[in-house]
Amino acid sequence: MNRPLLIRNIAAREYLDIFIISAASSIVLLRFYLSVMGYPSIGGEKYHIAHMLWGGVLMVTAFVLNFAFLGNRIQRMVALLGGVGFGVFIDEIGKFITRDNDYFFRPSVGIIYAIFVVLYITTTFLTREQKLTSEEYQLNALRSLEEAIHHDMDRHERSAARQLLSHARQSDVLTQ
Repeated sequence: MNRPLLIRNIAAREYLDIFIISAASSIVLLRFYLSVMGYPSIGGEKYHIAHMLWGGVLMVTAFVLNFAFLGNRIQRMVALLGGVGFGVFIDEIGKFITRDNDYFFRPSVGIIYAIFVVLYITTTFLTREQKLTSEEYQLNALRSLEEAIHHDMDRHERSAARQLLSHARQSDVLTQ
């Protein structure tokens, strides 16, 4: 039997939406903060610790949490932290595409906008409505059972798990 390399996550749209919204929001809030504060510099006169590095730290933190913990709550937190980290990171794109490290490079806003458009289109493509395989329905239902084991599964989550299993191959022992 030919098994797919990647198993689609039925909750991907929620996580990707959190990621995109938190990334865009972090850019707006960061630029507002920097403007109000007069573009302060962390690191003294000799050094400048760019906020891009803080974005990298947040993204690495999101990766570590994703690898270390299971469950829907942590996935939402990972999407949020990763999104904020990405937003803080990508905000400094002007510094890295100009020879003079120009944070205020005017086309940066358009480039950031284009990145978000591509990210949104990619998200829409990855989460488009399509029939999953029986195995994908089973695996997504199994992931939802994490809530049951943690004694936090409400009737809506239970109904959603049953709905997923109703789309899986009914003759399969796992589905039953």
